Amino acid sequence: MHNRFPVRPRPQPKESVIGYILRLAHNNGLFPLSAIFTVIEHQFSLKCFDVTSHKFKAFIERLAITLCLTEQQLHEAFKDSQAYDYHPLTSVHKIITDNPKICGHCLKSEDAYLHQNWQLMHHTHCETHLTPLISQCPCCQARLSWNAELFEGCSGCGLRWSEYSELPKRELPHYQKIAQQLSGNDLAKYLNALYAAAICVHTPFNLLAEQHKTCPFSVAEANTIFEKSYWLLTSAESNKYAETLMRELAKPLDIFNENTLKVLVHPISKLPRLMFLDSGSAPNLTVEINWQLPQTGIISDGQASVLLGISRAEINELARANVVAHTKPKQTSFYQLKHVDQFMSDLRRHSIPLMDTPRPEFLRLSNVSKISHKYLFNFGDAIKLILETGITLCSARNVKSLKDIYIEKMSLLNLLEKHEASQFSRLFSTAELTTYFCVQQVKVRLIAKIFHWKKIQVSRGCVQYHPTDIVAFVEGYVLLDKWCDQHFYPKSSLYKYLLDHNVEPLANPYEDQSKLHIFKKSDALFSTITQFERDWYKSKAPRQLKERMNIIRPLILSDSTNRFFASRCCST
Repeated sequence: MHNRFPVRPRPQPKESVIGYILRLAHNNGLFPLSAIFTVIEHQFSLKCFDVTSHKFKAFIERLAITLCLTEQQLHEAFKDSQAYDYHPLTSVHKIITDNPKICGHCLKSEDAYLHQNWQLMHHTHCETHLTPLISQCPCCQARLSWNAELFEGCSGCGLRWSEYSELPKRELPHYQKIAQQLSGNDLAKYLNALYAAAICVHTPFNLLAEQHKTCPFSVAEANTIFEKSYWLLTSAESNKYAETLMRELAKPLDIFNENTLKVLVHPISKLPRLMFLDSGSAPNLTVEINWQLPQTGIISDGQASVLLGISRAEINELARANVVAHTKPKQTSFYQLKHVDQFMSDLRRHSIPLMDTPRPEFLRLSNVSKISHKYLFNFGDAIKLILETGITLCSARNVKSLKDIYIEKMSLLNLLEKHEASQFSRLFSTAELTTYFCVQQVKVRLIAKIFHWKKIQVSRGCVQYHPTDIVAFVEGYVLLDKWCDQHFYPKSSLYKYLLDHNVEPLANPYEDQSKLHIFKKSDALFSTITQFERDWYKSKAPRQLKERMNIIRPLILSDSTNRFFASRCCST
């Protein structure tokens, strides 16, 4: 097998693995890459050209015999060639191109070979000839491909590199020259900053700190983008760039303005300031913002939640309820500023401006979930219900978030109570029922055991319960935890009063695990509770009731509690 290749070239310094195999094919009159694998009787795979892959080791083991070389010689020749191809950069992981980039002048010589550095995105010019590297044919514009004819010219239209010439620059671009001078950790830090800045230049209205597997811009754009990226990292004027972007974003928005957008940190403002100029004078670079780009202002769910004054979970609930438009290409939801602004604008348009500070009976929309979860509505479903039913909203003079828009609490309660039955059409998680019944999860699980609720095992540690069982329990029993959550008196007082009047709770076979206060609904139960309420309110002075109100501050009060409290306190 060692005589299979008549011509056996030796690897050159900084030559790429795939380039070397292509040169081996070219020198031996073969055309495609796969021909080499056919000769050495090895299965073709692109992973064979990755020095970090186990397939590379198996490949050179077969190849070395045919070249009269040892495996160690091949390994030493290429072990450092891909040091920066795949790097744990915060912005871009893979910084090499899939298709070849070449220097036509270099390939005119007889001992021409393909440099590994040519494949790096920021490596846009030949270090020897100072000419731009090309990734597509200058004549037919077809992308270059990995075949042996690459050493001669274009395999599509037949253009020969011997017939092609490119005008050189006076010097290498600054961004490439600095990369050439650095090594080790210094180079890694520089590339990290350069590619982060390149993402900001490519999508200037993107306020996300995203990670990309590959560069989102093309090879043709690389020179211009990296020039601007280097400017961002070195120019003192670049600090104003992010401020300009935020001002431009605020122009088409109705609710959010430049001041409110300052809470959103633009990735540009986080870029390090690098001083790698070797000439003593700043490069003659200018950055022109392409205002023709769609000024959508892409933000994360966390950034959207900050603008709206709600939690990240709540903004995603709004998205799932189709109240706010969003995109979800990965695990995280992304939002456009204009969609978030449109949502706020619609709310303000359908609300009545308040002249004074809202009274206590009004609730901020940002706090709706504190009540809605007790009726099995998440935040998104509750807001959607409010918008669909057209309940009157009130707003502050300057609306900036959902904290500035209000809804009358009793109107919200009546709305949720009226539509609560519609929620019993889906499975419920333990967390939802914990909030609904105002108890800990252990009590929900015990109730499910006692009443034999049907459950669906969603995952190893998560179950959901069938709604028909929940409805049957709600219609037939009273759980004192939920009952007293909407009343003004403590559960312990009511429980003791019921026992003293011979109203016994349901037997609990799991008494050793947790106490349950479940009573079967009956006329005797409700008449006893009514009598307890009369006696309890009668025993409290108005001052004591007001102090208790200030301490507890319940969000939901039943009609009976409101009536008793008003009769005792409003006259004083």
